[in-house]
Amino acid sequence: MPVHNQRWFGDNEVRVRMKAVGVCGSDVHYVKHLQCGDFIVKEPMVIGHECAGIVEESGKDVEHLVVGDCVALEPGISCHHCDECKEDSYNLCSNMRFFATPPCNCLLAQQVHNSNCDLLFVSKDGTGIIGQSTFHRHSSNSPA
Repeated sequence: MPVHNQRWFGDNEVRVRMKAVGVCGSDVHYVKHLQCGDFIVKEPMVIGHECAGIVEESGKDVEHLVVGDCVALEPGISCHHCDECKEDSYNLCSNMRFFATPPCNCLLAQQVHNSNCDLLFVSKDGTGIIGQSTFHRHSSNSPA
């Protein structure tokens, strides 16, 4: 698998080793139709944006995540500058972009550098993400 975003590592970034990446309906639309809604694939794109992994490196200014944390990554990339983001309503950000939605690539990689650290959510015991995750429970190869 490729390593995405391999570059200088910032003080507010974490490096996450991917352990599970889901493929959902929007990914299937991109593969089958090269578009989903108004978003059109115009150049090669990697799919998959519902993911979880383990923090492998943490920048010196990241306070709520430590190496070894099991995390789920928010697929939305908010701007952190608009009124909605400043009021903790990042889901209403008018500048929102999403992993695996043009022009952004996805998280189907071995590791990812993420500067959106406030939108990485820690699983307290790891079972909600790794091993017992919805990625495994609802796969076609295992019972529900």
